Amino acid sequence: MEDIISNFRQFCDKLRLLRANFMNSICSNSWIAFMFSAIKEKITEVSTTDFEQEILTYIQQWKEQIIYSYMEIYFCGDSSHEMFNTLKSQVDYFVFENLAKIRISQIFDIVIDFPNSQQAITDLKDCLNHCGMHNELVKELSKGVKSRLLLASVETKNIIMAFIRIIKSLLIIDPTGISLESVSFHIKEYLREKRPDAVRCIINEMTDEQNDSALYRELLTSEPQSSLDYDSDDASENWNPKPIHPSSSKSKMEKPDIIKIFIEMYRGNKEIFVNEYRMILAESLLKNETYDTNNEAKMAELLKIRFGDKNMQNCEIMLKDISDSKFLNSGIQSRLANRSDYIELSNSQIAEISIQADSQIPSVFMLSKNYWPQVVFNQGAPPGQQLMTDENKPTILLHPFIEQLMEEYANQYNAIKAPRKLLWEKQMGSIDFDIEIGGEELELTNIHPVAASILFHFSDRNVWTMDEIMEMMKIDDKTFQKRINTWVKRGIIIDEGNKTYRLVDSLTSAATEQGEDENMEEMTTAQSQEEELRVYQDIIINMIENFDSMPLAKIHNMLAMFALDPLPPFDKSLSELSSFLNILVKEEVLECDGGEYKIKR
Repeated sequence: MEDIISNFRQFCDKLRLLRANFMNSICSNSWIAFMFSAIKEKITEVSTTDFEQEILTYIQQWKEQIIYSYMEIYFCGDSSHEMFNTLKSQVDYFVFENLAKIRISQIFDIVIDFPNSQQAITDLKDCLNHCGMHNELVKELSKGVKSRLLLASVETKNIIMAFIRIIKSLLIIDPTGISLESVSFHIKEYLREKRPDAVRCIINEMTDEQNDSALYRELLTSEPQSSLDYDSDDASENWNPKPIHPSSSKSKMEKPDIIKIFIEMYRGNKEIFVNEYRMILAESLLKNETYDTNNEAKMAELLKIRFGDKNMQNCEIMLKDISDSKFLNSGIQSRLANRSDYIELSNSQIAEISIQADSQIPSVFMLSKNYWPQVVFNQGAPPGQQLMTDENKPTILLHPFIEQLMEEYANQYNAIKAPRKLLWEKQMGSIDFDIEIGGEELELTNIHPVAASILFHFSDRNVWTMDEIMEMMKIDDKTFQKRINTWVKRGIIIDEGNKTYRLVDSLTSAATEQGEDENMEEMTTAQSQEEELRVYQDIIINMIENFDSMPLAKIHNMLAMFALDPLPPFDKSLSELSSFLNILVKEEVLECDGGEYKIKR
């Protein structure tokens, strides 16, 4: 480099001797064209797909050390020369413009890689502040969103996660929020109109404390609901049109509120989100056998800050129901524990079914039905009749053994809470019990009451027809088929055709058949997983080649995030992908160095 500068200095000394303006003009134009070409080549060289590196500062330093040195030599050290200052300004703008063009061409990959790509985003922000190419940014990112994200093969959860990254990235690049508003329009419309599970996915992310999700962190910083009024009259009175272009205004968004953006996606209807949370809360509470609601109560308090006390009132009552159930259960179970007449279903010639003494005291959730999502109580509804009232809901008759246990519990409840009475939801709950056939025992857990009742009837006789059981239990054919399959799949009951079912003579034959199936399944699982992942091998290799090296999490994230037509959506776990990458390492297709996968050279 010193030799080049020395030679160039000698050239400029000779050029000074040339007084002919025409010759000077020709040399100047050629030199300037060469200089800008060298700058563009340098920017292209360093602007790789590694978005974690600080590029702009490096280019600025290179420009000052090399380009400005050439310019000073050319102007014979006269940095005050008018043309020197003009050319310097052009060089500065040229650097910002060309780096911005390259980063804009990579913008979709950059925002999806956030927060790892924050340095590239900061560089782009600085460039756009000088060259104002926000419109080009919006067009390029919108094109990438439509062609690579808003596709049927991309899961709703992944679209939402990508949207969150787009929000965070664009609010760094353009704090006015104008670019975000332009890009997000189609994303919001697509999620609202074509993804009915979007609200559930948003709520799941918002309440995902275990994985410390982005929306959960947003929830932790929520302001009181009064300051988040989406329909405020004052807000409409003070409304002003937004500037047409970010560069025309110095205003900024008050504070990025990602949850508010999602709520506004549904025109500010907070009730949609609260109702979805009620469903998720109901599912969680009814699976909780310990009656411990501490985590759910904490989450409800956070959501109250966001959605308001009134909107969360039903959720509070649901939580109180579980707390009250714990107290009432304790009292009722202590009374029932003193009884001595435990029941046993036994037929020495067929089967013996027993429920342990402590398991014959039910644990019951006592729910204030009007405050819980009604779909919870309509799990047995026939198609086309999803919401059933107590009047038109079919009255299922469980096995007399179960009915007796329920009646004993209800009598104790009535004695404590008179005049209130329990109305049993027989399509809900589960039963644990042991079954003995041919001298062999099997422990069964979490069995649906209807399925348990069907099996209990086989302790009376070992062959039943479908019509007989349907009539006896007052259930329809779809319910029967669903619940009898619990035992047919286990090999405990055999479908003999003609709607006739028989209890097996021995549990050994049933267990052996099931065990053989499981062993074969175990042997083929690894092979099956490898075959399923082989179809993604070329894509993985191309991806790693583009990035030089990639960690496992980044490979998994990009495979799961984007459409891979014509391949099926990528739904493998991190551990499954890791196993496959290790196979590629053994095959010497890849190598792994410090957790980074590279192409084996």
